[in-house]
Order: sequence, then C-alpha cells, then structure tokens
Amino acid sequence: MTPMIYISILIATIAAAIIGPLWYSPLLFGTIWMRLSGIIPQNPNEPKDRMVKQYGIQILFTLVMATALCYFVEALSITSVLDGLALSFWLWLGFQTPILINNVLWDRKPLMLFLIHAGYYILAMCVTTTILILI
Repeated sequence: MTPMIYISILIATIAAAIIGPLWYSPLLFGTIWMRLSGIIPQNPNEPKDRMVKQYGIQILFTLVMATALCYFVEALSITSVLDGLALSFWLWLGFQTPILINNVLWDRKPLMLFLIHAGYYILAMCVTTTILILI
C-alpha cells in the first residue's frame, strides 16, 4: 500500500467516526435509539471515562472497517464511486444485516432498533468507500 492509501484510510475513518455521533444524537435518531435500547442519559456530573473508552474502541473498529473496505476496493480494482457504493451495499447486505438482525430475532430487540443501526452502517460504509476511491 502506498502512503496515500494510508491517508485515505485515516480520512475515511475520521469521516465515519463523525457520522456515528451525529446519527445517534438527538438531532437524528439518538432519542429513539436510547429509548429502544433502554439507555438512561448520563448525569452531566458523572465522569465521562466510560464514554471516552467506548468511543476510542469504536474508532479503532471503524479503522478496521475502513482498512477492510480499502482492501476490497484495491483487490477488485474499483475506481468509480458507483461501483464503490455497490460494493458497500453488497458487503452491508451480506455481512452487516445478517449480524444485526440477530438482535431482533434472538435478543427480542425492536425492529426499529435494527433499522437505526443498519442505516448507520450502510451510510458509514458508503461514505468510507467513497472517500477511499476519491482520495
């Protein structure tokens, strides 16, 4: 991999990491996500150590996702954004959604929670792949 690919992976990771807090914020789906997940909003006086740790782990796995998507883009010689979006869609449909639907089937989580998570992942994957192709 060339140094430019590492830069594109880093930029794609940052972009996807920004999408998450927006997606799960009260501006978009945060309120319903917290209610459906049984999450009680944190007391503003409580330390935020746990949230910082969780966000750090999420960024690490977002980096893994960006690296894996980069591998597929390179291995399949994808150069157009449209082909990249198709790649994201098929990987999302074939790998993300079967894993996410298990929460509905076996953990008895609401279907709406599945839709919120699935929506986030398709958006994050499409943005990541687009950045990897364009940079």
